[in-house]
Amino acid sequence: MTPTFVVHYVRGEEDRLTSVARLAVKTLGLAIALPVGLVAGLSEPLLRTWLGDEYAHLWPLLALMTLPLSINLAVIPLYGVNQAMNRLLCPSAVIVPAGLANVALAAVLAGPLGWGLYGIAGAGVIVQTCYSLFFTPVYAAHILRRHHSTFLLELIPCSIGALLVALLSRWLSTTIDVASWPELLATGAGVAGLYTIAAFRVGLHKPERELLKSLLGAGGHR
Repeated sequence: MTPTFVVHYVRGEEDRLTSVARLAVKTLGLAIALPVGLVAGLSEPLLRTWLGDEYAHLWPLLALMTLPLSINLAVIPLYGVNQAMNRLLCPSAVIVPAGLANVALAAVLAGPLGWGLYGIAGAGVIVQTCYSLFFTPVYAAHILRRHHSTFLLELIPCSIGALLVALLSRWLSTTIDVASWPELLATGAGVAGLYTIAAFRVGLHKPERELLKSLLGAGGHR
């Protein structure tokens, strides 16, 4: 999306840039919510089928590392806003102490608190999610002179979608026998079908669907 953002910014079309950026965050987030929710919800049978029974007990760890990606990856288009507006110094300055905080928190959680692998994963989840929630969308809204919640609101349906997919997948994995790759694929396909319809009809409002179609049409035309 970065070239599109650059075009709108150069033309002074900040309202259009904001609308497209919001749609990019929401669309990417809704798309990512499906694989994220499936991996988190089917983490136990996935580990058992992929690596063996001795790794199945680590399914909460896999779910912990996966679910936050519905937020942490959804904000990636906003990095393009920073690039388009040449506002990269502040994000670069913030990411360094965030990385140091990640290392320090991991050392505390995994060491003195005795969380082990969960401490290392938890530290990464906490720091990255805080950065994705409290800095990236807020900073993008700030440089566009919009309300701080402009992009934060787009993360709500993404998070809800990933959580619902994870809960449904988890329920299915405990209700039916999912013990092979064909069964995993069939379960995932069934959940994906339901989610895709719901995400397009409920997750995206009519103006957003129209804007998405226009952007896809323009890209295909070029």
